[in-house]
Amino acid sequence: AFAESIYPFLHEDEIETVSMSYQSFSENKISKTLVLEWIMNAILRGREPRMKDAEVKLFLHPGKEPGQMTEGEFANAMESICPLAPDKLRMRLFAESAALLKTD
Repeated sequence: AFAESIYPFLHEDEIETVSMSYQSFSENKISKTLVLEWIMNAILRGREPRMKDAEVKLFLHPGKEPGQMTEGEFANAMESICPLAPDKLRMRLFAESAALLKTD
């Protein structure tokens, strides 16, 4: 039932899928470490529900260039998506994303 606590926005069938994924990953065991490992694994595979939800929300705020945002566009999108996030955090997230793109 941890999936319902972590992902209250998911529908019943999605909760079932998340639960089955976790059970398969953890071999029916539960601990804080296993839950965190499962979340990291899901993020790396592009299947973590909150990350997918955030990506969908970002796509609702497209930049002038497809697939890219300026710092201002990102700041406006983040203000809309999570208005309580500190500006310092938003700036750091943009800087980290920009640095990652430069290394690809």
